[in-house]
Amino acid sequence: MVLSYAVEGKSSGTPTLAHSLNRIRTIPEVNRHLAALAKEPLCLIQGYSTPGNADALMQFIGEMNHSVPRIETVDLYDLPHLYAVLDLKMPCMTYHIADAAHLEHLYPDGSVDLVVQDFLLNCIPASRHDPLLQEVRRILKPGGFGIVSFTSNEALELSSALTTAQLQAEHNFTWDPKAYDLAEMEKANPSERSLSYLTGKVIHHPANSEFIYVAAAGGRFEFFRSRDEMVALFEKHGLHLLGFDRSTGTDDHGLSCVRYRCLFARQSLT
Repeated sequence: MVLSYAVEGKSSGTPTLAHSLNRIRTIPEVNRHLAALAKEPLCLIQGYSTPGNADALMQFIGEMNHSVPRIETVDLYDLPHLYAVLDLKMPCMTYHIADAAHLEHLYPDGSVDLVVQDFLLNCIPASRHDPLLQEVRRILKPGGFGIVSFTSNEALELSSALTTAQLQAEHNFTWDPKAYDLAEMEKANPSERSLSYLTGKVIHHPANSEFIYVAAAGGRFEFFRSRDEMVALFEKHGLHLLGFDRSTGTDDHGLSCVRYRCLFARQSLT
């Protein structure tokens, strides 16, 4: 199978699913691939952010498949409650509060036509990638598709990154590979009064082949791996790359970034 890819573009700021789907549209033969979806396909968005995500996916599938999809979403946050507090209308979708790596109670094996992850893998540690992608493969129908966006580590200042070994040697600091932010890391290192000195730093965790950027907003972590490592990870779990779009830009922290929007198909593991 010939891998297809789109011409590189540029973008800035926080990406949305609508923007990612616009980039997916530029991948050669994407129409042919997604036209094979079942009519009224079940589409699952893992991780929900912008209110317009459901509408964007609805329009995209309508163009590709000429049918109205059933859109469901899974996230750990109680988004319906938040929308009610903010007096916002919930999008037209079914919303589940659940861990995307454990969906046995919601989705039988091979029950979902399309899984969408828009930069979700940049929001969770590499230690969580395998169970998440195992679950994606389990719930996808044979021949089902995944639309996955991620930012690679290509544009990070890797040469100036602190290593977890340096932190251990200089600060007697133990890196918790499951932590999502500085608050969780401080719990793992109670002898450290504050880890705020790590804000704005890039940290290299070689054991998981990941780079972590510590954002100023709440000390939240953003996780990055190379494109080749990410694609190999998907292939490992029987998700074959059909094509991708590559774009460059800056994020809302002012970081230079290289973003990939990918189309995958579920294949049998041998």
